[in-house]
Amino acid sequence: MLRQRSANRLLLDGKMLVPSEAVAVQNGSEISLCLPGPEGDAFLVFRVLLRDGGSPQSASQGGSQESQHVEPGSQACQRQEPEPKEAVPEIPQLVLECTKLRGCEASTLPKELRQATLKAESDRLFVGRHHQTGFFEGLLGKDHPLLSYISRAHFEVCFAGKGFWEVTNLSHNAILVGQEELSRAGRAAKKLPFEVGFLASFAKAGEDVAGPPEVFLQLVLRSETEAHEPLESRRRTTVSGAVRYMLELGGSAIQAGVPLER
Repeated sequence: MLRQRSANRLLLDGKMLVPSEAVAVQNGSEISLCLPGPEGDAFLVFRVLLRDGGSPQSASQGGSQESQHVEPGSQACQRQEPEPKEAVPEIPQLVLECTKLRGCEASTLPKELRQATLKAESDRLFVGRHHQTGFFEGLLGKDHPLLSYISRAHFEVCFAGKGFWEVTNLSHNAILVGQEELSRAGRAAKKLPFEVGFLASFAKAGEDVAGPPEVFLQLVLRSETEAHEPLESRRRTTVSGAVRYMLELGGSAIQAGVPLER
């Protein structure tokens, strides 16, 4: 219903309304606002479009395509279902294990001290003092100066597909991934298991100038199933049905950066 409240003329479909009198409005009707005065012309025109339980008349009778009725079940009324997103593969549980520690034989450390389980955050894994609370302090010591070379979030690991994992350095301190040295924002793709080394420069005895960066802490990133295997089973391979044992050298006398295959 339409009721005129103003003293100025109001037209409904070209007919002047009587003030305070209620008039029924049809779908497609035009309401005209007029200038002041008995002969004032219309300066603004509205068209009424009734929807959701309004007049059953279609807009073709009143003139607008927007108010046309759509039959349930028609193609125009059917909802477009979103295409299913590709499933993101579940990240397996990964374990960090210390295999080299400057000034200490890593193999003599208790298993619970030299290993840390990585927890997935979204689709990524983060390594650093903030994410493995107490792990690096337990290896080096709570107030060890080398802790300053390990950032709170030092690097991240994400699955890159086809068995590869991508490592991104998030720190200003460089790391060694396999044989690749990564500065900040540097990336490298590796297959499990692979080694990540933390670097620092040290001055030799009697010298004030520090030498080139060396690995003071080396971690191996492997799956949780590999980490639970005995160390001896991880250091042997089977060739033509026979077991071949591998001798792995370690200790402070071994030059940093020597490839594992040597």
